[in-house]
Amino acid sequence: HPPPGAERRAVAYLAGIAGYVVMTWLTGMRSASALCMLAFLLVVARMRWTSALIYTASVLAGLEALSALLGVHLPRGVIPFLR
Repeated sequence: HPPPGAERRAVAYLAGIAGYVVMTWLTGMRSASALCMLAFLLVVARMRWTSALIYTASVLAGLEALSALLGVHLPRGVIPFLR
């Protein structure tokens, strides 16, 4: 048997993944990745704001470097002012 609350945590993580997909469609890969990473680090990992912001900026810089190096165009969102 799974431990108590395991189903609730699983549903919360699946909802987070679904939210990331929807945010990627709406705002684009860069914005969605930044928002989701920041939310995860602050809520789940319980990091301090400064550490979470530095870590998020570092991951986004790595994402940009990899996409430029590999020639991959990251998805843009459907909301024009957030592209």
